[in-house]
Amino acid sequence: MKARIPTVVGVAACLAAALTLAAPAANAVTYNAVTDFSLASNPNGVWSYYGGTGLLDSTTNYLGVLSWTNGTLPGEASVTSNQVGYVYPSIPYKAGVLNLDPESQSSVSLVFTAPTTGTYHGVGTVTADDTYLNLSGGHTVELVLDGSTVLGTDTLLNYGDTYSFGDNVFLHAGDTLAIVVNTGTGDNGYKYLGTGVSATISLVPEPATWALMMLGVGGIGAMARDRRRLGVATV
Repeated sequence: MKARIPTVVGVAACLAAALTLAAPAANAVTYNAVTDFSLASNPNGVWSYYGGTGLLDSTTNYLGVLSWTNGTLPGEASVTSNQVGYVYPSIPYKAGVLNLDPESQSSVSLVFTAPTTGTYHGVGTVTADDTYLNLSGGHTVELVLDGSTVLGTDTLLNYGDTYSFGDNVFLHAGDTLAIVVNTGTGDNGYKYLGTGVSATISLVPEPATWALMMLGVGGIGAMARDRRRLGVATV
């Protein structure tokens, strides 16, 4: 009996250490482009908002509809959040997404900058919500690494067309991952603010962290077996 007690204590110590070390990665922060949106600054934490090649530098707040722009709306590139659900006449600002509109710029971009080195898992959608899309000849959307490497692309031709992505990518601290919406090729130029974008990005736990977590799970089983052998009641 006495020879078994240190085993239980030892497993408990290992379990505590494993769970303590694994906890930070197990509870890794998820960055959500929609809920993280703010007019406080650009860049906004890990997120940045671009029109063409420059940061959007002006803000508007109309009845709770928030926008980063490079000029006065309408007519300029913008990233807009309409979480209050206000309905503009003939302009489809949707709640639950960010609305990206390049207008007179060549493109508008939502950019994530990795805060630390590691493997990140990104999931998102880009949906054509512009009812005038067929007048613009369609437009392309791109997922771009570090401003040059295109990881994925699609052309949205009709209202409701959606480009989706979901994969892992290794990023060094400071690397960028951008969702780029390009101006349409027709006379309309993709005019009516209708690109709904959602994106979440999170750091994937390293293999060593998973090993520590599995050690903790195994430790629970070992403790339970030793308690039964010792005749200790379990709840």
